[in-house]
Amino acid sequence: MTALTLTLSAAPDFDLDLAGVSPDGLQGLKADRVRRHRVPYGRRVVALGDFFEIDGSPDSGEIEIRNATAKLTRVGAGLAGGTIIVKGSTGNACGSEMRGGALRIQGSAGDYLGAAMRGGLIEVSGSVGAFAGGGLPGTTLGMKNGTMLIGGDAGDRLGDRMRRGLVVVSGAAGAYAGCNMLAGTLVLLGATGAGLGSGMRRGSILLAREPEMLLPTFTSTGTFNLAILPVLTRHLVSLKRSLKAKLEGFTEARRVVGDAACGGMGELLIAAPAAARRTRK
Repeated sequence: MTALTLTLSAAPDFDLDLAGVSPDGLQGLKADRVRRHRVPYGRRVVALGDFFEIDGSPDSGEIEIRNATAKLTRVGAGLAGGTIIVKGSTGNACGSEMRGGALRIQGSAGDYLGAAMRGGLIEVSGSVGAFAGGGLPGTTLGMKNGTMLIGGDAGDRLGDRMRRGLVVVSGAAGAYAGCNMLAGTLVLLGATGAGLGSGMRRGSILLAREPEMLLPTFTSTGTFNLAILPVLTRHLVSLKRSLKAKLEGFTEARRVVGDAACGGMGELLIAAPAAARRTRK
């Protein structure tokens, strides 16, 4: 059974909300019924067939979206199972409130990627906007579980109010990464911006390079050979083999604890100089 293929044939002028376009959401529908499936478009509701050429079956458990643009929003939002592959870039809130399955974007994504997600895997080859792994507007918690792999840069407030889960950023992270973290793990392999870990209560931020600036409310506790680091490295490489070169030798880390301004006991694990040199090869 071939995957359901949606090829964007008419460029949207407004945001086209694809939250319900998922293997679980369309399961059991024939191609003609998929074409008539209604989705929000600006202030209107339109049929998928108005914008996409459609082939294959959703019962395969896989959907491929081709020619994607940033006007396609909430792709994979609420996904519970199956796989969505996006060829191109997407807009805001993609993968938000995911519960399972996989969302793979071969391009970049907008703000709120994986916001409030509860499970599953998100992989983006390019860069993402602000609040990735954070909370949706009006909510009190960010990402609650799942895994997010970002191949490029991440915008400001990555992992804001993050409760659980794992986020890996191969490029740079913007300002206030790990802001208000309650738990979970961020792995940052590039440069970081101002306010790193601000308001952090618990959780771990692993850094492949020394931050340019640390808040004065964080305290260094020394350099340690931590058993968890090689375990985490093996797990990450099992998810994405290309991370091996960047993580190899990441066994020793300087542990910095904070944010004392809120009584926090979160930790920044900064690769020790010898390990840091190996991660930059």
